[in-house]
Amino acid sequence: MKASADLFDLIKSLTKSEKRFFKLFAGLQEGEKNYLRLFDGIDRQGEYDEETLRRELDLRHISFEKNYLYKLILKSLRNFHSEFSIKSQLSDLLRNVEILHSKGLYRQCEKKLNKCKKLAKEHEQYHISQEILKWESTLLFNTLSTPDIVNRSKYIYNEQEELLKKTRNIIDFDRLSDQIAFMAQKSGATRTEAEDKVYERLLKHPLLKEENCAITEKTKKQFYYIHAMAAIAVGDTEKGYQYRKKHLEMVESKMESVRFNLANYIYVLNNFGWACLLTHRYDEVAETVAKLRNIGVEFSDHFPPALEARVFVRVYILDLFNAAKRGDFNYGVTLIEEIEKELGKHAPKIDKTQLFLLHLAAVNICFGLSDPRKSLPWLNHILNTPDIELRQDFHCLSKILNLLIHFELGNADMIEHLLKSTYRFLARKHRLYRFEAALLQFIRRELSGPQDNQQLRGAFVRLKEALTEILQDTHEKNVLWYFDFVSWLESKIENRPFSEIVREKFRAADFAA
Repeated sequence: MKASADLFDLIKSLTKSEKRFFKLFAGLQEGEKNYLRLFDGIDRQGEYDEETLRRELDLRHISFEKNYLYKLILKSLRNFHSEFSIKSQLSDLLRNVEILHSKGLYRQCEKKLNKCKKLAKEHEQYHISQEILKWESTLLFNTLSTPDIVNRSKYIYNEQEELLKKTRNIIDFDRLSDQIAFMAQKSGATRTEAEDKVYERLLKHPLLKEENCAITEKTKKQFYYIHAMAAIAVGDTEKGYQYRKKHLEMVESKMESVRFNLANYIYVLNNFGWACLLTHRYDEVAETVAKLRNIGVEFSDHFPPALEARVFVRVYILDLFNAAKRGDFNYGVTLIEEIEKELGKHAPKIDKTQLFLLHLAAVNICFGLSDPRKSLPWLNHILNTPDIELRQDFHCLSKILNLLIHFELGNADMIEHLLKSTYRFLARKHRLYRFEAALLQFIRRELSGPQDNQQLRGAFVRLKEALTEILQDTHEKNVLWYFDFVSWLESKIENRPFSEIVREKFRAADFAA
């Protein structure tokens, strides 16, 4: 049976600060410390090899030592991270309350409970607040006279009722948030009126009609999140930007609390960055990227590898797409070089959707440099990922970009086969919309056989005219979010570099603004 590598993975995930703390923590333990030798032995390994450890360390009961070491590392991590976790702090305070109560030190117990209650209220930890109220009720009989007990009990019951109301509000908004996140995660932006209606039905929920239906800070943020997601999904990117700006402003109004939920702050910043990108606020995208980069510096005392990976991928996705939209492809190349050095380290901790976006962003940059061959490794990552139920829009876009890349490379012999495959895939996924159909028809009719330059230019002109009409429909226009097909067509018609067309459009828009 293959030895479990759980301990190896845990040790390799530790930061330098966590390792240093563990060594100090372990030094306080009594008895023989074979587990420290085991820790150092595993830490030196590049890949887990239990037989080598057994032989080199002469450990007769290595399974016991592994189990003990695993538990001890987790215990040290709980101690190390307790300062950065509100739940841990509240849990410790409640344990202190229990101990003091068991010793009959009721006044001290009451002080700790008041501190716990204040902290729970500040951070909306309502599930723990219920336990705090139970302790308050228990203490009544130890600290108050009978008349006071009756009055105080009524107050506690009212508090419990209010907590239940807020908890119900949070549960309902959690369900709505998960529902809209799943919808967006599966298909991305809407492409039909029927898909619009799904979002319209969701927004008719009574809790989503007015802001004051969200009765906690958390649910108010979720109210903004849900409305932003729905607006962006149906193509109202300006409305989505306004909601995401409100969400970010609300989070940043309490920066002292951000350190306790860095993952959420990263997520909110990333969402705002995308809203800026979709509404052509490129300077604000750059400012958001700078904020994301600074998180690791500002919170370096508590920045685990998982968060580092989240920041890494989101910074480079936004920065790459921002560079592509501005036509700054040389800067994009610099970013790709940085990504290639670090991606292997972070990839296992990055979710598939973000990896897809990162690869699509890199494809945009390589395409902009008139070097489509370099796009293929990035594109193949998406094409070769079997879980095609996730972000079907990315898979469909990748299939079409694959056709364009092979056209640019002059691989005419491959286009016919790829075209049939792409048709079948889009039809099976019910994503053969007007834009895709027109583009695939053009490829089948015009690009699969030999044509002279004049004929080809005329075909590109006709395609642009057809697509310009199709793109009047907001649903069809959403396809341009991740690749500028129109600028690619114009580069073919005008026989100019794609990058030059994009830069020219950006400068014209910037001047007009």
